[in-house]
Amino acid sequence: MTSPPPGPPAHGASGSPPAPSRDRPRAPPAEAPTLAFLIACLGGWLIVVEGMLLLGGGGTAFQVGLVLPPSETVQLGGVGVTVGLGIVAVGFFLHETQGARKGIGVVTLALGAVSLVSGGGFLIGTVLTVAGGLIVILGKPTPLFHPGHAARK
Repeated sequence: MTSPPPGPPAHGASGSPPAPSRDRPRAPPAEAPTLAFLIACLGGWLIVVEGMLLLGGGGTAFQVGLVLPPSETVQLGGVGVTVGLGIVAVGFFLHETQGARKGIGVVTLALGAVSLVSGGGFLIGTVLTVAGGLIVILGKPTPLFHPGHAARK
């Protein structure tokens, strides 16, 4: 019989890998759909900005060619801010989650459609949000920056 080489074992005493340290920051998943995350979050922030403008606008707002009274403008602004922040939150969830990406993509599409009620982030926000959701649903998740490529200077 041969004895194991001297020195500490490569893994824990039970042969299992060591537990991750709580001091180190957690890296995003290797296959995080970074492009979809960035596009959806940008669309969400545009929707938030338009909602804030509607909330602070006071007078009337022009939505789909109609002049709206101030009370409805504030309601639409609240919807825009809420939906926009929801899209940003779903985008971060998408970036940090390994599974259920298709479901998260469907939620992103649904929130993008609901954002049309409040103007859709100048409509560009809705387009970006829907594009991010479609990338997740239809595409293979790939990171924006590949580990083998050096950063540009």
